[in-house]
Amino acid sequence: MNIKQLIFYFLFLFCAYLPSYAQEVREHQYLHLIGTLGKIPVTMDLEIVGDAASGRFYFNKMGQPIYLDDGDFDAEIPNFGKENIWLSETYGKWEGKLKKDKLSGIWTSADGKKQLPFTLVENYAQSAQMIVLRFDNALNPNAATKVKASLHYPTTTKNGEVLRQLKNEIGKTAVGIAMPNKALINTFKFGVLDKFEKDKDIKETTVETTIFLNESNLLTISVFQSGKNQKGEAAGIIRSNYHTWDLLTGNELTAKEIFVENYETNLEDIAQEVIRRDYEGKVFGSILPHKFGILKGGMMFFAENANIITEIFVPYSQLKPILKKNSPIEALVK
Repeated sequence: MNIKQLIFYFLFLFCAYLPSYAQEVREHQYLHLIGTLGKIPVTMDLEIVGDAASGRFYFNKMGQPIYLDDGDFDAEIPNFGKENIWLSETYGKWEGKLKKDKLSGIWTSADGKKQLPFTLVENYAQSAQMIVLRFDNALNPNAATKVKASLHYPTTTKNGEVLRQLKNEIGKTAVGIAMPNKALINTFKFGVLDKFEKDKDIKETTVETTIFLNESNLLTISVFQSGKNQKGEAAGIIRSNYHTWDLLTGNELTAKEIFVENYETNLEDIAQEVIRRDYEGKVFGSILPHKFGILKGGMMFFAENANIITEIFVPYSQLKPILKKNSPIEALVK
């Protein structure tokens, strides 16, 4: 056995015998689906975890995410594995079957008066394929801090170097540790748990990534962290800034690539108009011009005061005067 084989052998043993609390029970499925609700084009990002499903969808013409919740809230229609899917959203309920790469069924309005068929098919032509890593330290009796994590792990992009870069940056953005190749994923999970367990300021924490856009060769994620401090007090929910990567280059997009120079003043005026129209003027605080999320039909901005941060969705139709031409998001703006 040469030196390279010996190193690999010991590395394999190390990964294989990590403490059980660092092990993921199973992979969880992430699907990027496109299709129609009735005759209306829609896009859905769906996550299936055991016998539960959740995610977001949007009408392509509008592009503002609508949250989907697990249908298990209704005891009469529980999910049964990965074939039957029940989802609820503000305006109605989705009931369908998932077979291979297709989700189809019937959507019913909240008042039960309207029904529409839907058919959606997996499509990754301009998207990243991913799995969801869910793990915790619930089986570690010596852990002073309870830790749960749910992180999107990219598995396929058009370019291998872009994939490597995405793993590094998503990991660092979410938990401060780069994601490795899949052979070392158990080591990564152990490192994440170990990092949070050593944080003496927290008693329990949950870290979760959320996908808000995965199309047109762009990927937007956000990170949630919630929990309790050592006094047992709720630490609230912390959302990091949205992050968007160009799937063709692997680079994260910044305001410099998106906006014209000195856009901040005009952005404030645009945002205030949206607040008066769509939020009944009930958003207080200053707009944070450099914190934004790139979504399908517009951008999400933040208004902040001493007590709260509020998110504001602004359509591209109103942002056009301050957007650069030929920017990486041009396909969305059109």
